[in-house]
Amino acid sequence: MASLEKLAGVAVSVYAAEHIVARWGAHQLNLQGYSQRVDKDLVIQIDGTTTHLEEGWKEIKVGAFDACDCADPQAKLKAISYIADWRSADHFRELLDKEALVRGASTARRQAVVGDGAPWVWEAASWLFPQAVQVLDWYHLAQHLWTAGEGADILP
Repeated sequence: MASLEKLAGVAVSVYAAEHIVARWGAHQLNLQGYSQRVDKDLVIQIDGTTTHLEEGWKEIKVGAFDACDCADPQAKLKAISYIADWRSADHFRELLDKEALVRGASTARRQAVVGDGAPWVWEAASWLFPQAVQVLDWYHLAQHLWTAGEGADILP
């Protein structure tokens, strides 16, 4: 509760938090509304970053689901949803799986996973989205090319 107050300026008692969780946890997921959001293609972006919480430094794992028509170069991403968690990669994989279910990933024409090259990202992508095209994000691609180019003798 102290982290919530420190980060968001919201004070919530343990009793109130338990009441809120119990109330919202009793609701069933509405799969119909979300499954209609995947028109043609689904892009899943997975990444991790570190942040300092009250307990110390933690890796926050983040996922974004974007519906689009990737065949159209002018297409814009739409119907974006996000998930995040700081627990283990295995636990985060379960969250990715649940979000993929409610987003209707199984009905998407094509899937692509964009990641930073971390092993846990590709393991999750391979496990959950075996038919997806796996794409290394631009920042990390450029970083790897720069590293490779530093050792290369490119001048005659």
